[in-house]
Amino acid sequence: MVSERLPFAPGSERWRRRLEEALRRGEEPVEVDCFGTDKYKILGKKVVVRVRIYNEKLGIWEDRMAVEYYDVCPVCGRLMLVRALEGTTYLACCSEECYEEFDRITGVSKGEP
Repeated sequence: MVSERLPFAPGSERWRRRLEEALRRGEEPVEVDCFGTDKYKILGKKVVVRVRIYNEKLGIWEDRMAVEYYDVCPVCGRLMLVRALEGTTYLACCSEECYEEFDRITGVSKGEP
């Protein structure tokens, strides 16, 4: 199973302990935005985050809702503050190097099936 090969597989006991430890120690998270584009603006933060994302196909800006939560990188265990569009599927890593290591470990590109 792919998740068994990840040092901090989401939902694993090691992942849970690492997340609790990072939050308890007050570690500064890496911010990871999983919007599928570099063209976006964070419009407001509450329980749900409002985001304005540029739609390349239509050539317009669209307001969308996103979720925001703490997680740990499945490769290195670094604390992350992850934001992603509601209803999307993704896998967040803290850096390009960790995405590359994830690809090497799993054979899956950027968390895509």
